[in-house]
Amino acid sequence: TSVSVTKVDSVAPTISTSGNPKEWTKSAKISAKFSDALSGIKTKQYSLDNKTWKTYSSSITVKQNCTVYFKATDKAGNKTTKSVSVTKVDSVAPTISISGNPKEWTTSAKISAKMTDDLSGIKTKQYSLDNKTWKTYSSSITVKKNCTVYFKATDKAGNVKKTSVKVTKIGNGDNSNDTWQNATPLAGNSVSGWVGAGDLADYYKFSTTKKAQLTFDFDAATTKAVKNGTLDVVCLDADGKKVSLVWNGAKQDYLSKSKLAAGTYILGVTDPVGQKTGLDYKITIGK
Repeated sequence: TSVSVTKVDSVAPTISTSGNPKEWTKSAKISAKFSDALSGIKTKQYSLDNKTWKTYSSSITVKQNCTVYFKATDKAGNKTTKSVSVTKVDSVAPTISISGNPKEWTTSAKISAKMTDDLSGIKTKQYSLDNKTWKTYSSSITVKKNCTVYFKATDKAGNVKKTSVKVTKIGNGDNSNDTWQNATPLAGNSVSGWVGAGDLADYYKFSTTKKAQLTFDFDAATTKAVKNGTLDVVCLDADGKKVSLVWNGAKQDYLSKSKLAAGTYILGVTDPVGQKTGLDYKITIGK
């Protein structure tokens, strides 16, 4: 007699994997194919710590480098375990640190950015002055006026980091009326301007047609700056000679000591401490 034995399976299942990236990426889908030629697969499982096992039904999405474990058990109880070491996933954006933004007034500044990425590494470094047009960043950016400088770092996995720095301490005067000889003719009886780094003095030309008591009225910021000695306000005659002025503490303004003869005069506004301050001023002239 003979016995045909058909329910013995001593061969473990096989597992083949796919999806482990060879190039840097933000995430990866790791798949496994389970097969058993005899009894067939009974259970398919996966684990991310080789301790806690879950039923495998489709690819496993990973967003960080790790080891993915797969386990196959056939209907005869044979088991196979296979692991996949994922090393090319980077879902963390780069970091950007900025230096060079001046805290004191200056005529220009060099703004620098340090861009780093601990995993895939930096692929591109860029900067922009309008947050629209981007250029390759290689070294510090020299700015000569107040603005916002934008930086962007992209790592090899495609993660992007953007940051910006607002520069507010660059002298922004026009330097067109910075000596009494090239004083700007005054239109009306008031003037507003700015003095500081890069534009330490402004001069304005005005005229009187009869003898008049000259009065310079200031806004609050100008008054404070004059009292603190961070702003000088002077009156010059047509030859550049200083006209004596007296401070009226009650009215918080400057008056000339006597009435002015008809003629041309020059109002001078200067920053006596140089590049250490910056001031928006407003002065009204009463004659």
